[in-house]
Amino acid sequence: MVLRVDDDVVAIAPLQRRLTLDGTLRLISEYDASGFRYADEASLRWLVDAVLGLRRPLVLTSLLAGSATQLMLRARLRHRPWVRWVHVWTMGPDAVIDATYADPTNSLVSSRRSGDGAAAASPVSSRWVRRRLRKAEQLGRVTFHVDPVEEDASDRFEELVRVEAASWKGRNGSAMIDDASQRETIRRFVSDPEVRAGARLAAMRIDGEPVAMNLVMVRDGRLWTLKDGFDERFASLSPGLLLFLHVLAWAHEQGLTRVELLGRMEAWKRDWGTGRTLHHLRVYPPSRHGTVAFTRDVLDIDKVRRTLRARRYARSGSPTT
Repeated sequence: MVLRVDDDVVAIAPLQRRLTLDGTLRLISEYDASGFRYADEASLRWLVDAVLGLRRPLVLTSLLAGSATQLMLRARLRHRPWVRWVHVWTMGPDAVIDATYADPTNSLVSSRRSGDGAAAASPVSSRWVRRRLRKAEQLGRVTFHVDPVEEDASDRFEELVRVEAASWKGRNGSAMIDDASQRETIRRFVSDPEVRAGARLAAMRIDGEPVAMNLVMVRDGRLWTLKDGFDERFASLSPGLLLFLHVLAWAHEQGLTRVELLGRMEAWKRDWGTGRTLHHLRVYPPSRHGTVAFTRDVLDIDKVRRTLRARRYARSGSPTT
């Protein structure tokens, strides 16, 4: 949704309509926790009122606590008879990229710097990293690449989809291969010429076969992690971490200063800093669409579907569409 005043764009809500009976609207730009784009407070208020005026279920999964969008939604919903469900969770940190990351096999020896500059102890050593690299090299030729996303990158994108499906995300049904809407949204996102200019696909390969992949974005002097996955058959090698260290070395070489570890806070991310509090907001209007969406979410039908897909995946040993 775009709000214009005298042909000037003053506010943008990048929303995707879910292809279901309820037509739920979901924020597309989940990589940016600040929410909607706006010129001033009045523009944000008009935009929020316009979005709510659509009377569609609304899902905003990663709103930074205390952000202008989060506060404005709370204020504009206060006197509306809408059902609200808020889940507060912690997002991964942002961390400084400095010279300690220049050598992927040695960077974990030094202490880490969190987003506020405080040092954090490292859980592994350079010996730990090199040992896993040697184990990987016993299986074949190991290579690491960070490449631009080409205009026709469908084959590389499908590799990312397959690798992610071979991880724990495939088992619990949260991978892109199980969510056509998510998969198509990300595909269209990286196909945009302006976005593609900053997008990078990173891969760790053994004899040419990808065992871990990352989709990252270079923006405003920072590295933003968007999608990642690794093949669980190689879990003992920690391929995801090995690839991430090589991506950080590449980012340092490019002169990037910080890395945004998007997604939920996980144990391994704590070594790069403290997380940020986010709100997962679901809003249901008093309408037919709101009733359908609320019923679906209460029954968690999507979770049942993901579980069934995961069981089929476990039985067949290959991803299912």
